[in-house]
Amino acid sequence: MFWEYCPGTDNHYRNPALTALGISIVGFSYGIIQPFVYDKTASLSNHRQASLSLALVMSMNYMAIVLFPFLMDIIDFTFHTGSSARLPFGIFVLLSLMICLFCFYQRDSEVLSAEGLG
Repeated sequence: MFWEYCPGTDNHYRNPALTALGISIVGFSYGIIQPFVYDKTASLSNHRQASLSLALVMSMNYMAIVLFPFLMDIIDFTFHTGSSARLPFGIFVLLSLMICLFCFYQRDSEVLSAEGLG
C-alpha cells in the first residue's frame, strides 16, 4: 500500500477515503482558481500585452510549483519544525485567510469586481 512508503505518517492519516477527498478538493479548487486567474489577467491587460501578461502569470505559477519544496525546507530548517508534514497545510491556511481578508476588504475595487468578467 502507498502508506507503507510514507515515513512519519500516523495511523489516523491512513484513511484512503479522506485522502481521496482531500486530493479531490485540492484538484477541484486548483481547476477553478487557475482559469479564473488567467481570465482576469487576459481581461485586465490590453490586447497588445495579453500574451506577455499570460506568459508571466503562467511562468510564476510553475516557478512557485518548483520552488515550494525548497522554501518548505528553508522554513523547516529555520524554525526547527522537525520535518512536519502539517507545515505546508498550516502555511496554506494562513495565506488563504490573508487572501480572503484582502479580497473581502477590496471587493468593491475594479480588479476584484465581477463586472470585468463579462
